[in-house]
Amino acid sequence: MITPRPPVGPPPPEIAEIRRATGLSQVAFAERHGIPRRSVENWESGAAKCADWLRRLLAEVEGLAPLPAPIAAAVSTPGTL
Repeated sequence: MITPRPPVGPPPPEIAEIRRATGLSQVAFAERHGIPRRSVENWESGAAKCADWLRRLLAEVEGLAPLPAPIAAAVSTPGTL
């Protein structure tokens, strides 16, 4: 049986907050990240819940949350990725 890990740090921002911070429409945000447009619509309307890990990842990709230390170190060191 797999035991889920406890969350690390504060909860990630909601998809709408992340998207609004980018200044993109739902369609443009979905296309930018390869996510179906309908998924973004459903997450923002509350019809579906976006997984915390994905919200955290999108926030990091968009520069709204810090990258975990090992990833940040690898990204800042040329030739490590």
